[in-house]
Amino acid sequence: MAKTVISPAASRGGDVPDPASSGFSLFELLVVLTIMGVLASFTGMAVIRSVQGDVLDRVSAELVGDLRQARASAVRGGTDFRLDLVDGGYRIVGAGRTVEDGRWPSGLRAELVIGSGTAWVARSSARIPHQAIPLSQFRLRLVRGDEEALLALDPVSGEIRHE
Repeated sequence: MAKTVISPAASRGGDVPDPASSGFSLFELLVVLTIMGVLASFTGMAVIRSVQGDVLDRVSAELVGDLRQARASAVRGGTDFRLDLVDGGYRIVGAGRTVEDGRWPSGLRAELVIGSGTAWVARSSARIPHQAIPLSQFRLRLVRGDEEALLALDPVSGEIRHE
């Protein structure tokens, strides 16, 4: 007669797991960590681009507000104001005094051109005219990384706009 051996696991109604096949291997763990690292780097780059875009939008909106206020003051007071690009920012001067002093965030650069029609000249200063319809116009390009914003003095309405 043959003997039947009953193991403790069999008496509980389950199989005995093989200790070598439980858990993850080192290779599987490294593959998962590599995939997670790649996904995290893509997410990080997207967040950085979003923050850079937000900074540029905030700076251009602030500058448009300052320029509109200076333009309204120029028209109301009958005197021209001036936008000066200075190291690390801008200055708006009118009626013999500095009206606004703005700073750029690090990594932002500005390019100012003045003209009419097809003739445009790079400058570090632009006149904000007091006439209802300006005789010339300016464009200010703000660049940070691969993002850019363009501000312009509309030649018909005299309004400062964000393009």
